[in-house]
Amino acid sequence: MAKIKIDSEKCKGCCLCVAECPRGNIRMSEIFNNSGHSFAEIIDIENCTGCALCCQMCPDMAIQIEDEKKTGKIAIKESSQRKSSKELMKKLE
Repeated sequence: MAKIKIDSEKCKGCCLCVAECPRGNIRMSEIFNNSGHSFAEIIDIENCTGCALCCQMCPDMAIQIEDEKKTGKIAIKESSQRKSSKELMKKLE
């Protein structure tokens, strides 16, 4: 089962993850974070497939997906922005 973690303080409420979730499993909260933004929240953790579309769309890197494999290891799916940054750093070395 996938575990989705949304950092409510990093989220600025852009709703891109809400629009991208194929299961409609993310909504905007009715409360605000310390910056005054409504933040994304998961509706039903059991309904999350771990597709990582939400974290790929998140411009603030506020979403992390963990997917436990049969081996018992945890694979973290990172946003494309994070991967791009890592690739750039490798090229600069």
